[in-house]
Amino acid sequence: MSVSFPLLSLADELVLAIIQECTDDLESLRCLARTCHHLQLLTEPFLYRSIFLRTGKQALQLAQSIGTHPERVFAIQCVDMRCSHRRGDGIKTLIPLLKDFKNLREWTIESPFCNYGYWRETAAATWVEDDMEEFYTILKLASPLNTITAQPKVLPLLKSFTLHSHGISDRYYNLGRLGVLFLHPSLRNIHLSCAEIGDGLDFLRAYPASTPLTSLVLDECDISTAGLSHILSVPRGLKQLTISESAHHSDHDNKFQQIGEQPIEIFAALEPQKHSLQFLKHTCRASIEGVDEGSSRPICFADTAGLFNFEALTNIEVSINSVFKRALEAHLGPRDLKSIRLVDVSGSILDNPETAIDTHALMRYRHLQDFDLIHSTREEELLVAEMWGHGRLEKVHKFTRLLQACNINLQVYIEMHGTLFPPYLYGETVPKPSLAFPSDWCNPRSNIEDGGGNDGKISKGDVDNLMERTQQIIEEYNGRVEADRSSFSLTFS
Repeated sequence: MSVSFPLLSLADELVLAIIQECTDDLESLRCLARTCHHLQLLTEPFLYRSIFLRTGKQALQLAQSIGTHPERVFAIQCVDMRCSHRRGDGIKTLIPLLKDFKNLREWTIESPFCNYGYWRETAAATWVEDDMEEFYTILKLASPLNTITAQPKVLPLLKSFTLHSHGISDRYYNLGRLGVLFLHPSLRNIHLSCAEIGDGLDFLRAYPASTPLTSLVLDECDISTAGLSHILSVPRGLKQLTISESAHHSDHDNKFQQIGEQPIEIFAALEPQKHSLQFLKHTCRASIEGVDEGSSRPICFADTAGLFNFEALTNIEVSINSVFKRALEAHLGPRDLKSIRLVDVSGSILDNPETAIDTHALMRYRHLQDFDLIHSTREEELLVAEMWGHGRLEKVHKFTRLLQACNINLQVYIEMHGTLFPPYLYGETVPKPSLAFPSDWCNPRSNIEDGGGNDGKISKGDVDNLMERTQQIIEEYNGRVEADRSSFSLTFS
């Protein structure tokens, strides 16, 4: 006796539309794929579109599945390889197959040994010597360095690549020849963490302005200006650049000077992207020494135009000790600068915000609209009354009114990070700035009757709102931490 299945009476286009609405419910899609061969064919492209691997067993199962039905590789668009410590056995079975993922757009790799000193283990050295070597081989095949003319194009649609790894008995790895990834002909977004970026990248110089790379994040990296210069010679038009220098791993001896100690070289390294760079972020571990006693202009900026000729650069985010902050104060910032974000991890920026940056220098940027202060802190250190007490609120309020007179909006954000530090790996809560003090908080035309207004006083209602908002930020962060922990635990349930 035949059983009627109404779903099969619909046109395939309608069935596909229904399946599309269920892509977040993988278990339901798996059940649907098991009902009949026709629905399996319609459903599998959605099941295989995004692959998340937390264990080597999952990787082995995927490799076996592809072996049974090779056409499944064409459905795979995203691969997120984040095998946990001591659960990576089986991952090697899948790695050689990656070069055949013709429709792969996003590829993330996180070594199982990145955290808790696991990189000191013998197995971690094997990961570097074997698995990282396989990744290099695949990326080389996809680059102009590939000399095999008969080889089909490898990963021709890859747009985004992320790598969190380590070296042999070292938290950091030498990027070296793996820098071939910067020659990939379709990559637009690259995120690397804990890499030593040195002089071994000079081979990139043979391919100037040749790739479509638009976004580059160097996260907690040990960076030489020469290495950075080699990398930045390759993109045709980089738009977003994040340089986060090594600052949080005390067990690693940095091999290179901070880029702030070589200001002429760092600005020269950025020069090839002056026509396209729109966003620049820089954080570092220590301040720059040496200021000309007879001038407010740092000695080290005497022979450079800094960022002045970066015609597309409108947004800058820097730590309070960044070389680029010093450049802004020396009037060497971009001419069309619209937004500055200043990040402080010391907790002192609110004590006297007017000294955080040369206010007179800010006023020389005619197009500047927004100036944000980011108060970065551990959650246990953030006490509402403590943050805004001791005259801090009054000083922020005064600074806000000063900038408002120059048509610059001041906003204060809170960025909570707990005991974690970058790079942030799977299951870890990534800090996110939350607005605590909005630019219109002390609008001189509001709350006049309640004590706030043209006389510069602060209304009690506004203070209560500010305290309430700060407490809300703490609660929201704690909620995110719990959600991330739950999500992390579910990967093994």
